[in-house]
Amino acid sequence: MDAAAVVKLLGGIGMFLLGIHHLTEGLKGLSGDSLRRVLQKLVSGRFSAVVSGALLTVATQSPAIFKAPEEASKQLSAERKAGREKLLADVALQRAPAATARAGLDPLAWANGAVYHAWRLAESLRIASGK
Repeated sequence: MDAAAVVKLLGGIGMFLLGIHHLTEGLKGLSGDSLRRVLQKLVSGRFSAVVSGALLTVATQSPAIFKAPEEASKQLSAERKAGREKLLADVALQRAPAATARAGLDPLAWANGAVYHAWRLAESLRIASGK
């Protein structure tokens, strides 16, 4: 193994660890105390921890978990398209200023992108699991 390969390997591991760190921090920010309290209640005893772990495993291994993000992405995309057409018509007929239309389109585009990436992640996991 030459020096360039070692540098690439270490760089890849570093990028992976940095991504994991940012993912952890983001999830901590999203979850807050409410999720922490719910999880503490779910795993407070041995029996409840085993049952909640089994239920979460079944839920994440279910084929429906892979279809839900795809369906949500398609629905959001259709809603975004319909909303976009309405906003553009309102701007064209001067019923709404362009800044208002832009402000209405940005959240739709962000939500559509987020659901699409969740679907891609679920699809990748499905392919990797061989289902």
